[in-house]
Amino acid sequence: MSLLSDGHEATKSPALRILIADDNATIRAILRQFLESEPGWSVCAEATNGKDALEKTLKFKPDLLLLDLSMPEYGGLALCQSIRKQAPELKILLVSEQDPSLMKATLASAQADGFVVKSEIVSTLKTTIREAFSAQPPAGTAS
Repeated sequence: MSLLSDGHEATKSPALRILIADDNATIRAILRQFLESEPGWSVCAEATNGKDALEKTLKFKPDLLLLDLSMPEYGGLALCQSIRKQAPELKILLVSEQDPSLMKATLASAQADGFVVKSEIVSTLKTTIREAFSAQPPAGTAS
């Protein structure tokens, strides 16, 4: 499946379906516009809290979940680990305001596929998504 190629290939393969989970409506709107500017990528749903993120992940079955690490109503590592158990094939990128050096340990604990720091999201998000889809599954998950 060629989800992450240039516009020529993207029209021949299914869209990359993305769920954005962030409690900030402005961040969700910016992310939606930014992500949907990429040929072949579409936002299939948005979630406003952790419980909503879990429900929508199971309902819409996205290829990628952008998960704000500080979500109300069931957030953080427990939410990421729960989603990982219920949707092991899902790629999960954590979004946080934390320093990147602190995120490395969090990433491993959460069994996420990558992370993006909010202050650097525009410059790093698309590359991080591409890297997540070209990498091996996180440790401790089904291949």
